[in-house]
Amino acid sequence: MKIAVCYFGNTGGKIGSFGAGGFIDPTYVLQKNDEIFKSEGLEVDYFVHSWSLEFEDKIKKLIEPKSFIFENYNNKIIKPFESFGLLHFNSYLQNCLSANTKNRMESLLVASQYRWYSNSTSINLMRDFSKNNNQNYDWVVQTRLDLIFLKKLDLKKMDKKNFYVPVRKNDKENSLEDVFFVSNYQNAIIFSEIFNERTNYSFLPPYALKKFLIEKKIKFLELKKLTVDYDLIRNIKIDIITKIKIKFVKAIDILIHLLNFLKKKIIL
Repeated sequence: MKIAVCYFGNTGGKIGSFGAGGFIDPTYVLQKNDEIFKSEGLEVDYFVHSWSLEFEDKIKKLIEPKSFIFENYNNKIIKPFESFGLLHFNSYLQNCLSANTKNRMESLLVASQYRWYSNSTSINLMRDFSKNNNQNYDWVVQTRLDLIFLKKLDLKKMDKKNFYVPVRKNDKENSLEDVFFVSNYQNAIIFSEIFNERTNYSFLPPYALKKFLIEKKIKFLELKKLTVDYDLIRNIKIDIITKIKIKFVKAIDILIHLLNFLKKKIIL
């Protein structure tokens, strides 16, 4: 069975999103995932789009991708809140939201667009290689560079009519987990359009994902569970001291948010 694995994004922050704590060396993730795929008897072609220029040589050496692009972040691809139908939203950011909420939303607006750009570009690399080399793929796996599979995918048991996503815990009615996908080739190609059509949806990827699949009439199915079947490498590799630091930072963030809320109440 021949599959394409389309890696996207950066190699993940050591203690959180947006590269918090510095970026993780991708060696362990790429080696373990390769072992998982090949233990299932799969023949794998890799494709990579990444912002992690510092690990370009290492990634190319480890998995020998058929096609790849490593590049710096380019803010020219970023569209403002108003492009997502949020008219006059910057006025709300300045006057109605706390500084923490404002910063968080602005970060998510940018990060989500870079995320879809990288995801879509990795699929386009696979598409071009497939056409130019007359290469067919039974399955396409789209996955983050910081995600590690803990168990086999069991592709032989899957139905190619489905677009598989991980199991999501929060707000399942409106969103889907967006860290990796498994589908047939054609559905992967359709999915690559999500970046070009991003302003039709929420700038929050889990919500955009579900609406996009519904509108494209792509049948989706939840399959794998976090910490059981897969995980982010930072959740596995960090030590106890780092975990304490993360909890401390989160606690401080909550405290600041509460103080800002109380301050507004007192002023009113």
